[in-house]
Amino acid sequence: MIWNMLFHIDEIKKWSLVIGNINNFLNEIKKQPHHIYVIVNADAVAGIMEKNLRLQEVIHVLSTQGVYFEFCRIALRGHAIQEADLPIEIKVIPSGIKRIVELQMDGYAYIKP
Repeated sequence: MIWNMLFHIDEIKKWSLVIGNINNFLNEIKKQPHHIYVIVNADAVAGIMEKNLRLQEVIHVLSTQGVYFEFCRIALRGHAIQEADLPIEIKVIPSGIKRIVELQMDGYAYIKP
């Protein structure tokens, strides 16, 4: 079995909850195969610029554990965040909502803390 998960975050205040959920899930499945995507849109994209959230460090660590972070280009533009300022572990996608639908159509479980 491969665990296919999609975490959706659109609120900056939910970052700690999402990261906690991902860590808890990874601890539960141990080393079982998994694909975990975190789709980030709306105000949540601004979290990457918040020093107190330490998201860049967390994203780096989780990306080494098979977690993929995808940020919505539309939301980044809306928050005046330059793609070049993002860590290399973050993939910029044209539309967060479209990507969520694609992953759900591919059978990914949708989680929105």
